Amino acid sequence: MLLAIPAGVEAATYTNTAHHYHFTAPDGWNESTPSTSGDVQYSGPVTGLTTANIIFGAQTCTTAVNTEAFLLASAKGSHDGFKAILGGTTQGEPRTFTTSAGRMAADWSVNYTIFIIEQRVRQVIFVSDGYDLVFVATFTDNTSAFATNQPALDGIVNTFAVDSEPGGIPAPGGGSYGSMFSGTNLYIIIGVVVAVVVVAAVMMKRKGKGKEPAAQPPAPGAPPAPPAAPKK
Repeated sequence: MLLAIPAGVEAATYTNTAHHYHFTAPDGWNESTPSTSGDVQYSGPVTGLTTANIIFGAQTCTTAVNTEAFLLASAKGSHDGFKAILGGTTQGEPRTFTTSAGRMAADWSVNYTIFIIEQRVRQVIFVSDGYDLVFVATFTDNTSAFATNQPALDGIVNTFAVDSEPGGIPAPGGGSYGSMFSGTNLYIIIGVVVAVVVVAAVMMKRKGKGKEPAAQPPAPGAPPAPPAAPKK
């Protein structure tokens, strides 16, 4: 459940001077430093074994251009990279849109399963060609609570702004600028996946504490264990 901001009280603003941006932080969510990648993480309500969380970060990309073509290519790249790792069902195809602040962005969303936990992830991407930066907001939550908690992400997206942004500098060569998300640049999305997997694994272990562990199959290529000797 998201807390309403009382009249006359200004919401907190998160400012990152290293990457030249700011946005309105979600009210009532805990702010922390991500353990994997990104600049800041917000943790919200817990549903089942899932804590709603938003990770926001920036990555240098010298070929970045703030165009629909580049944004869409980047969204498709991160969407396809995510599904290659975790599979899942696409809920929102990669697309471009304009925020309430008038900035171009791209996003996508996917439902996927971690162990028995049904989750949804939505990722929003921005670009500053003046600073050669790509900004990424990734929201993960239990599918049953996603719509309820999504306004926290929308608040970030619709107030995101780049500070003292210089004019765009054309990338060398002109023409197609490709995609931000290819090869090692997938670390942002992979980092989020790893964090979710670790948290889910710990919670499942705690839930099953005290039970006998299930028998594990032999490692690939290992010979089966010899039968026990008959009792005399």
